[in-house]
Amino acid sequence: MTLQIKSATIDDSELIFNIMVASFKEYSGKLVPPSGALSETVENTIHVFKIGGGAALAWEGLQVMGSARFKPVDHYMYIGTQMAQTVGM
Repeated sequence: MTLQIKSATIDDSELIFNIMVASFKEYSGKLVPPSGALSETVENTIHVFKIGGGAALAWEGLQVMGSARFKPVDHYMYIGTQMAQTVGM
């Protein structure tokens, strides 16, 4: 498997959101405290881009395999537990 990591754009917000939902759906009702990922919206992802953050998408051919969102915090970029999503195919 060869993955290509590409920078996402605000136009990819729905794709990034769908990856996040797919990644955390199996944990619904199982995590204490529950993950905030399933309460997010596409608008949350768009907001990350608007505040200067972004996302990376991992592709295998034409299929997206995962994503990681990041946002600016002080003088660095933050990728936290609620910002990192991965889908294993």
